[in-house]
Amino acid sequence: MAPEVRRWREHLHRRPELSFEEHRTAAFIRDQLNSWGIPYDTAADTGTIGYIRGKEPQVWVALRADIDALPIAEENDVPYRSENPGVMHACGHDVHTSLLLGAARLLQQMQSELPYSVKLIFQPAEEKSPGGASLMIREGVLDGVKVIYGQHVAPDLPVGSAGFCPGPFMASTDEIHMTLRGKGGHAAIPHETINPIRVGAHLVSAIQTRLSFEVSPFEPVVLNFGKFAGGHAVNVVPDEVELLGTLRTFNEPLRRRIKKWLRDEVPPWVRFWGATAEVRLVDGYPPLVNDPAATEAVRRQVAAMLGEDNVRPILPRMTAEDFAFYVQEVPGCFFRIGVKDPAWPGIRQVHTATFDVHPDVFYYGLLTMTSAAFAIPS
Repeated sequence: MAPEVRRWREHLHRRPELSFEEHRTAAFIRDQLNSWGIPYDTAADTGTIGYIRGKEPQVWVALRADIDALPIAEENDVPYRSENPGVMHACGHDVHTSLLLGAARLLQQMQSELPYSVKLIFQPAEEKSPGGASLMIREGVLDGVKVIYGQHVAPDLPVGSAGFCPGPFMASTDEIHMTLRGKGGHAAIPHETINPIRVGAHLVSAIQTRLSFEVSPFEPVVLNFGKFAGGHAVNVVPDEVELLGTLRTFNEPLRRRIKKWLRDEVPPWVRFWGATAEVRLVDGYPPLVNDPAATEAVRRQVAAMLGEDNVRPILPRMTAEDFAFYVQEVPGCFFRIGVKDPAWPGIRQVHTATFDVHPDVFYYGLLTMTSAAFAIPS
């Protein structure tokens, strides 16, 4: 089936859609399920949940794929290049969707062998808060689910391999929005101004210093700023500046503690400099913690397909994923599948305008996704 799955991927790659806008993508998924006679429900508007009944009709193993694309203009010169200007499947969600469709077709043909029933979760909006996972959970997608699995392309792993990380695997992610207000004026008369740029520069440094002394060096945490904006001329002190940043950690109590002191202590610290601060924190995805028993169960199944030498441990990542919402509710594992071949020039990192995958991933990805349906934790 791998060549057909590859064609589905190329079809989806040419027609990428942004989060919460995946209407053509959803129609393609539903058309395929209809053609095979696999029943499904819809959820979160563009989400689809397919059902394959096994020996235990009311106990479910869930397999999940995300379906949305990113606001990136593709630079690849390939026949299946994006036809939607400024939108691209730059994170491999078209690959995930195609592989889950292929797995659905294979599992339907093995229906009498399935120890449990299988839910096929085609989820929208992984790339955009609040995340399609949270919406689908709210609509009951996990009802009756014993365990859930998902896979993601990995440009740092060779094609034909898979990587697993039990326990904390991917970080939480929260957005930091700060507006600092001072007193603008002529840059040549600094004593008559309260320069929010200077205050912001001290604040960024102070936050990093505090983290280094308050958080154990053995506790991974990232608090980084990606935008510092304000002013419009070399000789004018602005009235206000904007700082935008991200907070990431694997530790839920630490996550809450850092957010509390940002809310409570940044405003009085800024007042020391004569300025004011408005702090707004946007809750993002929680930490993604793989269940150890589920991880070992799926690792064994994948190793039986790929060989033990091609299944390897991988390290936690500070990137985030809304699959985290699922494993907050039921045991599960999110693992990586290799798409790299040093001899093939098309592999780039995800979220870049030149990302692509090695064509052999469709064979190996079918093996891993299909075998996950048989991974039952003891």
